[in-house]
Amino acid sequence: MALREGILSRRNVFSLLFGFVLAAGLVSSAPAASAQQTWHIQVGVQSQAERADAFLPNEIWIYAGDSIKFTFSSKNEGHTVTLLESGQARPLFSSPMANEVAYIVKFPKPGNYKLAHLAHSDMYGVVHVLQKTDSAAAFYAASLPYDQFDYDHQAAEEMSELLAGENDPSEEKRDFAPSENVVLLTGEIVVDAEGGQYLANVHFLPATIQIHAGETVEWINTDPMVPHTVTFGPQPVNPGTLLTAARGPDGALQATINSPADSVSSGFLEAAAQNRPFQPQSAPAGARLRIKFTKPGTYHCICDPRDTHGMVGTVIVLP
Repeated sequence: MALREGILSRRNVFSLLFGFVLAAGLVSSAPAASAQQTWHIQVGVQSQAERADAFLPNEIWIYAGDSIKFTFSSKNEGHTVTLLESGQARPLFSSPMANEVAYIVKFPKPGNYKLAHLAHSDMYGVVHVLQKTDSAAAFYAASLPYDQFDYDHQAAEEMSELLAGENDPSEEKRDFAPSENVVLLTGEIVVDAEGGQYLANVHFLPATIQIHAGETVEWINTDPMVPHTVTFGPQPVNPGTLLTAARGPDGALQATINSPADSVSSGFLEAAAQNRPFQPQSAPAGARLRIKFTKPGTYHCICDPRDTHGMVGTVIVLP
């Protein structure tokens, strides 16, 4: 297996086109990385009968100065890895690919980088590079970045679901301990030879969650098609209005609620638009909202306008 090393430059698209075609100036050679930690992402997976085109895992949080080793495991399918900043145009794929190549990339600066496969537009992910003092890191406290064991577990679950053709929307809640404070919004797309259909689950999963004062709840919309809101307090005239929430360092919306009388609205939480050649890359984490609850009480939220369909939720905050 070939192994190469490089340093990511935030000013340029960083593209690993295997067999190792790189534009001049995008990657500089580096000796063995002296990063705090080297994380691992598998690119592609193949069983005897099926192949899954995926980054495993497809989302990872690391610290500035860390490195990621990308390992290409598909036997009969070449892959690329391209790292792009939000708003950066996606280049057109035009290079050959080779198999069984590993590459180590060091991330010296904070930022959110889209993981893209230039030959497979629906194969993508995100690398969140944080400072240790970032609020997102504080949210996960002792478990962000997760241990490599946790990421390997998540990758194995994703791999199994892809190859088995199954997807359990509650699986993320079992992947990591912090997921106990996660509320999911889910749906799926079914495509056949003549058309497509989609299912939207118009419920918060779970509808009621219990935490302690000072803890944070995270809402994640995993529906590939349907946008949802998480709204506490009066509904804005425009459901897409963002109210008292702001983007955190990893792109997720963040807010604090101190009383049941406080108002927070996420606007539309929705999957990023599909990234196409020459189009700007979408910003990461447009489908996440984290709210810290500082005082005991019972807090009610809705999805506007799907509350009439029963999409309502409750956060019970204990002392």
